Amino acid sequence: MYVTAFFTYFGSPKLGLTPTISIWRVSDNVLLINEVGMSEVGGGFYKYNFVAYDGQQEYAIRCDGGVAQPFKERYMYAGNEGFHDDILDIKDDVSAIDTLVRRILGLSQENYRLFNTVYDGTGERLVSCLIKIYNNKSDCDNDVNEITSYNMESVYAMNGQLSSYKVTRNV
Repeated sequence: MYVTAFFTYFGSPKLGLTPTISIWRVSDNVLLINEVGMSEVGGGFYKYNFVAYDGQQEYAIRCDGGVAQPFKERYMYAGNEGFHDDILDIKDDVSAIDTLVRRILGLSQENYRLFNTVYDGTGERLVSCLIKIYNNKSDCDNDVNEITSYNMESVYAMNGQLSSYKVTRNV
């Protein structure tokens, strides 16, 4: 079973880390894996193949992104309490992760378009728009099969500096 972790650096997916993983068996407090290296998957995701995984056991998992990571983004943790192989629906988990990854890629401006742009009185500062994200370039070029859309609103101070910026997903 692969254990995955997603690391960010000030909120953006972090590439090029050398994270480690530690895994404890909860039933007897035994440390099974002690700071073993994880492999980079891409887009901020890292994995470890936990070959000794037993779906009938409960585990506590800690992934350490390393000392270069900001304190609040250094450690990822998880457990499988209450989830056993016989009741875990992997398809639902993969589908949920796939949807989230597509939205993250869209918000990082991959296959991303702006519509209904509104500018302030000077015509220089964007104050609102509709953002759409797509699965691929072709869908983006043709404005079809959007993954989701967002409304963007920004407010500028009297000196012209951006004072607030908000992006909300349309449900």
